[in-house]
Amino acid sequence: MNTKQAMTSGLKGAAAIGAWAMMHRLGVSRLSMPTYEGSMLTGTTQGMSTKAAGMGMHLLLSALIAIPYAKALDQEAVPRPIETGLKLGLLHWLIGGMMLPGMDAMNGCVKRGQVPALKVFAGGYGQGRC
Repeated sequence: MNTKQAMTSGLKGAAAIGAWAMMHRLGVSRLSMPTYEGSMLTGTTQGMSTKAAGMGMHLLLSALIAIPYAKALDQEAVPRPIETGLKLGLLHWLIGGMMLPGMDAMNGCVKRGQVPALKVFAGGYGQGRC
């Protein structure tokens, strides 16, 4: 496994997801993950520093998450890389979606009502604005 290549791939994935996450600006979604994640670090939803902290957190986590993906694909005989990728993606979605309430519990802005709680699979999102 080439760790640098895996982390670079993770950053590319983060950029793609980050672009999708910016759709809140177009009114497609009210969820701003950079603001949500950044508010966990800064304690506020305001300012560029919150969004920058959120993007930094997102990029770091994406680079780190790519390492187990690369290891799993290396261990696979790779006759079916797409099938393996889909299985890993499904597992990532399940774990990530179920971890959101834990993020809510750690986010002081959620506790103060400044940011809506995501809840499981972001099912509680929609009341209020981030």
